[in-house]
Amino acid sequence: MSEEIIKYDLDQTLIKISEIEQNLVKIKKIEEGMEFYAKVCALQEYARKKKWGRAAQIPLTIVALKNERINGQILIEMWDKDERSKGGRPRINESPSETCLSKLKDFGISKQQSLRWQFLTYIPDEVFLRDTDRWRAPNWEKIIGLIVKETFYSGGRKYKRELEKIEQPKIIKPVVYNIDYSVFLAKFEDKSVDLLLTDPPYMTEFETEDEFKKFVQTWVPLSLSKIKDTGRVYIFTGNYPREVHTYLSVLLDQDEFVLSNILVWGYYNTIGPAPKMKYKQSWNAVFYLYGKTAAGLDCPKLKELFDVQNIPAPDGRVKIRYSTFEKPEEVARRFISHSTKEGDLMIDLFAGTGTFLLAAGALGRQAFGCDVDKKMIEICKKRGV
Repeated sequence: MSEEIIKYDLDQTLIKISEIEQNLVKIKKIEEGMEFYAKVCALQEYARKKKWGRAAQIPLTIVALKNERINGQILIEMWDKDERSKGGRPRINESPSETCLSKLKDFGISKQQSLRWQFLTYIPDEVFLRDTDRWRAPNWEKIIGLIVKETFYSGGRKYKRELEKIEQPKIIKPVVYNIDYSVFLAKFEDKSVDLLLTDPPYMTEFETEDEFKKFVQTWVPLSLSKIKDTGRVYIFTGNYPREVHTYLSVLLDQDEFVLSNILVWGYYNTIGPAPKMKYKQSWNAVFYLYGKTAAGLDCPKLKELFDVQNIPAPDGRVKIRYSTFEKPEEVARRFISHSTKEGDLMIDLFAGTGTFLLAAGALGRQAFGCDVDKKMIEICKKRGV
């Protein structure tokens, strides 16, 4: 099987995982919970046979944990009143009666499974959701290990104490302005910014090629003047030859920053008409530059060091897609994690729906951006910018 087919198969499975995760809220009965659990287990087995590793393991583990937690709550509510504590929240049934054990057996649930699932419900909602939703973080294995292991102790209280020892980034709320990039850049001193991560308008959005060239020749030098000698730059663009050529002519004409790579963000999950005379486009160029005194990339995962980043595009069939040209949060998280540390300053001159800003804020970076489109600003605000 070719690498492209394997990648497509994996992407479709990840979409399937997202689809079934949306059905978690529909689970009201233990029968429904167990049917869902069987589907997740089947997907886990399929992923193991395909040897996909973390790419599928992490989201599947998180969905399974959320399912188990819901099942645990249903089990607690199932027991007869005489087997529940009086008042307040029902207690965990650590010594179920023969009737309860018989019910568990009917549903194919062992006593040990029942206890673990019930203990999962005692982890505070805000703690459980916060840390399972951060499965992309470098310490995801440790977090998941604690969720699985510590649920057997003190109704989740030991889990909470141990979890507090894990260093988590302090989330910083991003700021976005409804102003032009030139006005926005005037707010920053020269060589004061650690990272420029942005997705400017594509060549197809301009009436003429000369108009596009003038735009690139203006905004790029002005923005580079704000980046530290230790800083980095990631510029997303389309893959049209004339568009790439325009950016290359500007970026190679300066000597303040090293144009290290033209990275590729590849995606295989978009749908559209098949072209007759050319190949279907499924990637964006990302111009990557760094200052001459910049430190090495902070990238412990080898697969993220390749110049091709294959990550599905936001898909409206699976979750909310705010814009046609929206980028996935995962590609933003990677670039931000690789090139900055907590507290560093990141800017986005063409913020759009705020994906890059939100990713930076979630990683504990100071994030500021702007956009001239009021509709985009409204979306940013709805998303929490």
